[in-house]
Amino acid sequence: MVTILQYFLRVSVGLTCMYLFYAVVLKKFTFYGWNRAYFWTCSVLCLIMPFIDISKFFTHSEPSSTISFQQTIISGIPQVAINYTPVQEATRHISSTAIITILLISGMVAMLIKLSFALLSIYRLKQKSQILERRAGFTIYQVNGNITPFSFRDSIFLNKDLHETTELDKILAHEQVHVLQYHTLDNLWAEFLVIINWFNPFVWLLRRAVKENLEYIADAQVLERGINKQQYQYLLLHVSGIHQAGPTNAFNLSSLKNRIKMMNKTKTAKVQLLKFTFLLPLIVVLLFSFRAVANKAQGAIQFYGSILNGTNNQPMEAVTITDLANHIKVTTDKHGYYTFSFNNEKEVHYPIDLRIQKEGFKSAEIKMKSLIGKDGQLNALYMANAGLQPLDNAQPATTILIGAAKGTEQYRSLQKTRDRFTSATTMADHMEISGIVFDQASHTAISNATLKSAADKVIGHTDDKGFYSLVIDEKEIIGVKYYINFTKQGYQDFPFALSIDPAKQKEALHPYLLTNIGLSQTPIPKDGPFPSSYSTGQDKKVTYQDALAALDFKVKYDAIAEKVKATHKAIVKVDSAIWVISQNTTSRYTILDNLTISVDGKQMSFDEASKKLAPNDIGTVDMKNGRDLVITTIK
Repeated sequence: MVTILQYFLRVSVGLTCMYLFYAVVLKKFTFYGWNRAYFWTCSVLCLIMPFIDISKFFTHSEPSSTISFQQTIISGIPQVAINYTPVQEATRHISSTAIITILLISGMVAMLIKLSFALLSIYRLKQKSQILERRAGFTIYQVNGNITPFSFRDSIFLNKDLHETTELDKILAHEQVHVLQYHTLDNLWAEFLVIINWFNPFVWLLRRAVKENLEYIADAQVLERGINKQQYQYLLLHVSGIHQAGPTNAFNLSSLKNRIKMMNKTKTAKVQLLKFTFLLPLIVVLLFSFRAVANKAQGAIQFYGSILNGTNNQPMEAVTITDLANHIKVTTDKHGYYTFSFNNEKEVHYPIDLRIQKEGFKSAEIKMKSLIGKDGQLNALYMANAGLQPLDNAQPATTILIGAAKGTEQYRSLQKTRDRFTSATTMADHMEISGIVFDQASHTAISNATLKSAADKVIGHTDDKGFYSLVIDEKEIIGVKYYINFTKQGYQDFPFALSIDPAKQKEALHPYLLTNIGLSQTPIPKDGPFPSSYSTGQDKKVTYQDALAALDFKVKYDAIAEKVKATHKAIVKVDSAIWVISQNTTSRYTILDNLTISVDGKQMSFDEASKKLAPNDIGTVDMKNGRDLVITTIK
């Protein structure tokens, strides 16, 4: 991936080469129209070429590398902590790259402001001017003041009192060419190039060359109308006045010496057009030079992870993580989480040198060299977890490091884990679980049901609609589990365990959990069937209507499931879904186009699978890519 500085540096190199080629090869020719096309084509190419890497056509890329380096793994160390947004951010010195980027953007903003004022000045002048005449394609404005005639877009500005009638005809003929050939677009484009490359003196020269070439075009077409060359050249020398700043086409603004020289020059032979082909090797050289830059390691390097107490696996707050190689220091938040990143601009195999420290605990170190990714790109992601031991403990600190270069499956997996750390951006400093407690048999709400913690402490009740809402108390979390026991006299208790480990429980990705619980009045056999529950995460507070809608959906779902099971088939198609029935579960899968069914690795049609399989045959069922139903049987 090309960084901002690399991009503008490459654009600058391209525009410099473009100007030098024009100044050395093309400027002396009278191919004004071709030169105009050259300015447009090559400047657009200069903006595009930095993104083109031709190395793929000449080299064989190695597959993206995955780092899976592991020292002593903590027994039972969770890959992620409780799903809260981290509050600690990386602190580091401002790099020279950041300073240069700030200066670059500041210059662009200043140049943009300057152009805006120039355009505003033209607009105000137009508001104060009087319309002299409207002609096909343009309008002539009278300006009361000592002003040099100029054009902008479809407007020509002049003071007719300063010129003779014959002079006005020549001036209008000249400015008419600018208007009808849309030369204002060329001027605005040249101004844009100066804005984004204000630091490059060759781009300023390029802007002047663009303006000068437009004057050559207008002069040539005026003379083609039969206007006397000497009289026209004298008029250029005679006309004076204040020049209007900005992207305008002034009548005699450009170098008069060069314009008169080009008017007197013999037309260049068409065979000289072949010199435009010299551009091809120049473009190839630029592409190869950009390729050379692209093959160097570059990219955003990201680290994240959690630090735990090695004796009890509890998160540790205010642990210092220092990246000695990049001079970055961060500390963990109250959930033991940390994150930092940097741009790799040094070398392909940049060092990883992390030191993890906490007063009263043994330090941990993670050292190794990185691996390069595909095509030299190194947008890498690392998860570095550690378990620290107290100083008086004989056990050493333990660490785990897993990393991958962008484009690999491991990279995407690490991204998901990292996102689970930080996904609850709208979450307050708590999580809520809400829903309806209902009778398993009748699906009616159970009012005044009691909710108890793992310590048998009453933590809530359902209301008269059977609805409850509970804020999860961090102190009640055991390991990565939060236990709620739903009880009601005359019903069997329902001990519900909520996982707050995002790596295992999808609900933990959301700050609000909708959980409906079904209670049974009869004892529950050891081998089932068990009372049902429905749980899903969402980003907004759960209302009673949300929970009721989920309960209604489940009632309909259960009704269809009972009819499906009554068929005694393993696979049943109902409407736009396939139901798979095993001994203990009934699952529904939405049918997408081109559905395939694989049984023990063998492809077969729905009818074949339906005839072959019985519920007792089903082992595992997995839906891949939304359209591949993979079934393994019990052997």
